[in-house]
Amino acid sequence: MTMLDPIEGLVIQNFRSIRGTVPVPLDAPIVLIHGANGAGKTSILSALELALTREIPAMKRDDETFERFLVHQGQKQASVSLVGKNSVPLKQGAVTIAGGIVSGNAFLDRADARFFSNRCMLAQSVLSRLLKIYQDADPNKESALTHFVKDLLRLDQLDAVIDGLQPAGDVRNVRKLAPAYKDAEDLRKSKESERVRLQRECTDVAQRLATELKLLQDDIDVALPGRKVDLQALEALRDDLRQQDTSPRLLDEHGRLTELQSVEKWSDIAKNTGSLQRTEVEDRAATAAASAGGWRETTGVELEAITAALREIFPDLPSWSSTSPDVAYASSRQRLEEELARLNGILSMDQENLALQAKAAESQAQDEARLKIISSQIADISKTSSQIATALGAILPHIHDNECPVCGRDFGEISKEPLSAHVQQHIAQITAHSTRLRQLSNEQVTATTRITTSARQLDRLRAAILSDDAKLQANRRIVSLTEHQVALTRISDAVAVGARLLSQEAVASRELGRFREDDRLSNELRASASRISEAFGGKPIGQSDQLGQFLAELRQEVAARVESLHRIQRGIEGATNRCTAVLRLRSQRDTVTGDITLLDEDIEKLDTAFRVADADRKRAKELSDIARKARTDTVRKVFNNSLNTLWRDLFVRLAPTEPFIPAFRIPQDSTEISATLETIHRKGMPGGAPGSMLSSGNLNTAALTLFLALHFSVATPRLPWLVLDDPVQSMDELHIAQFAALLRTISRNQHRKIIIAVHEKPLFDYLALELSPAFETDKLLTLEIRRGIEDDTQVIPRYLPYQKDAVAA
Repeated sequence: MTMLDPIEGLVIQNFRSIRGTVPVPLDAPIVLIHGANGAGKTSILSALELALTREIPAMKRDDETFERFLVHQGQKQASVSLVGKNSVPLKQGAVTIAGGIVSGNAFLDRADARFFSNRCMLAQSVLSRLLKIYQDADPNKESALTHFVKDLLRLDQLDAVIDGLQPAGDVRNVRKLAPAYKDAEDLRKSKESERVRLQRECTDVAQRLATELKLLQDDIDVALPGRKVDLQALEALRDDLRQQDTSPRLLDEHGRLTELQSVEKWSDIAKNTGSLQRTEVEDRAATAAASAGGWRETTGVELEAITAALREIFPDLPSWSSTSPDVAYASSRQRLEEELARLNGILSMDQENLALQAKAAESQAQDEARLKIISSQIADISKTSSQIATALGAILPHIHDNECPVCGRDFGEISKEPLSAHVQQHIAQITAHSTRLRQLSNEQVTATTRITTSARQLDRLRAAILSDDAKLQANRRIVSLTEHQVALTRISDAVAVGARLLSQEAVASRELGRFREDDRLSNELRASASRISEAFGGKPIGQSDQLGQFLAELRQEVAARVESLHRIQRGIEGATNRCTAVLRLRSQRDTVTGDITLLDEDIEKLDTAFRVADADRKRAKELSDIARKARTDTVRKVFNNSLNTLWRDLFVRLAPTEPFIPAFRIPQDSTEISATLETIHRKGMPGGAPGSMLSSGNLNTAALTLFLALHFSVATPRLPWLVLDDPVQSMDELHIAQFAALLRTISRNQHRKIIIAVHEKPLFDYLALELSPAFETDKLLTLEIRRGIEDDTQVIPRYLPYQKDAVAA
């Protein structure tokens, strides 16, 4: 049982040339379809292919948008569906077409649908160009015939082996397909580069180590004379150097040298001042002291008395004894003059305030008198103006003639002016009085403001005016200060003389003190020089020895000791640092050497892996060669024993008189399969391509038999159906008779379901006779298609059962 067995018919509605809903039975081993041209034979076969595969490759090959033309003209929708027993629709194989869009599910999956369209379905429009279609191919695609042949050869596994082992022959392909191989190569290169770098570094470290060892021995010769450097005992050497530290001794020697330099400096000072004559200095100091003492007892006492009296007013005034006479005099004189100016300014300001007070009081009195007059005028105008104006304004609307509405008299007796005009004039005058009233009110506000301002000014002036007691105290102080000012003016020259005398006394005193200090310093310097010399084990300075020469000789000796200690200390420090540097370089050398050893081990592992990989590549290449040979043998065997034999048998059966037999050209190189057609003469001589060697009829026969050969090349039939649309084009009677016999053999011996459509009635009747049932379980189904111009399509089925042959009976 195959997957197509459940299909026993299909229902077509408004599809291509089929109009209306038409059931089409297919429940017979052979289905023979007949109808006039345009009746719908091809439409039925296309509908069957669409339901099975959801595609119509023959139409798509001519028009990519063929879906737009599948619906019958004048209809909106078409449908095709497969049915099973009792016309029950199948779950798969229902397709709807509307608006150029095909929707629904195909009965076959993608692979089986492709097999059906290529191996089971032969459309009418394809037969005459089948060989061309099979052999045509895009530049980047293989031809359909090549694809069929490859599918037949079943070389997938061998091709997979060959393709999989192909990169083994070229290491560049191995790098592409096996990134780890490329990574390993890159890793080995990087490790080799790293080894070269480390080797250079090791050489550089060794050179630096040798240089440092030589410099270390030079430093040791200074720090530890007679000691030799041992590379294996550098830690002990560094410890010995640290114990030989001369820093404390060097510090002591530096202290002595600094002390000597200080003593030398002071000795130069003592020598520079020693030429002063003691007698001259003492005389000068005595004279200056006597003159200064006389001034202190006279002018000094008087200046101190004036300063003490002023200190009651100015407590911070300095005394001339704590500063100098001229400073104390100038300070007292300045403070006194400043206070006098301040007191005089206060009294002067008080006089100005008294004058301003009198003026402000007079202005205030004038403003108050003016305010009284303004208030009186406002009162007089206010009594009559507003009330009369209001009353007259109320009466005016009632005056219509010269008769007074108040007294009843005739106003014309006393005036020629009309009464209403007179009243209006009087109201205008009263209104003018109102304007005067507003002016007076503004003047009243202004006067009130001025009175208020004058009152505040008087209050401020009264507060600022001094009382009589304050004025008296100020005048008394002015008198006292004036007396002191006169006294200071009187002694101003004497104060200047005193300042000069006291300055001369101070200078002379300092000169005498410096002379005595130089004597004391000279004695101390000689004692210090003796002490420093005795500390070195030398002799003390004698009374007759020159201090400068003694100190210079002593300083040279100490400087030499300091320089020697410096040189030793530099040697110790340099040797200590170089020991550390040598230890670091030795450690670096050992580390680099260890890294080189590890890299050598890694490189050796990688080389071993590459040797193994090369051996694997060699075995893979040998296996690839074996697979290629097996592939070549398979290709030759299939082309010779399968394809060409089957095609030859079918072609010769339909065209027994044709001398040139179409065949597949056997590939010389099996690495690239390309199906190419040729012809071979019955005597074995090669011919040209089928298109150039065969007639039109035999060319169609070659195409038909090639289609059948490819269909039967499959050992196990996947889809045992053959759908042929008018396959007898350009066949003569002999070919048709041979073809009918072939179809009968295919149906009964190869167990294929055959659906064939023809348009000629005699041919249809002939085939119906030739394909009639030959045994009881066999049957033939014929379908007659009829359709008028405006009528729906009709499919008339007829089942032809088995009938015994009367002659044979």
